[in-house]
Amino acid sequence: MHTAEKMFNAFTRLCILHELMALLTFARQRVTEKDIQNLLETSLHDIEQLCQDDMAAPGKIDIAGIKRQTMEILGGLKSTSMASAMKAGAE
Repeated sequence: MHTAEKMFNAFTRLCILHELMALLTFARQRVTEKDIQNLLETSLHDIEQLCQDDMAAPGKIDIAGIKRQTMEILGGLKSTSMASAMKAGAE
């Protein structure tokens, strides 16, 4: 594999991971539930570590799986936030 191809592949992988980190950071700043904040913080930390690992051993990370898992976590926030809002409105 040529150097340029390796660089573009690494850029693509790391770009996706950094986009996921931005989404997790955005969500973490907006949720009020401590347990959800902790989940987002843990996910963020795990992806940060993957970025470092990918630089050490490129191509060994399941980017699609990580993206799917992160989006499931973020998708679950909508239902959690709605449930919290409905609970607060009922009181």
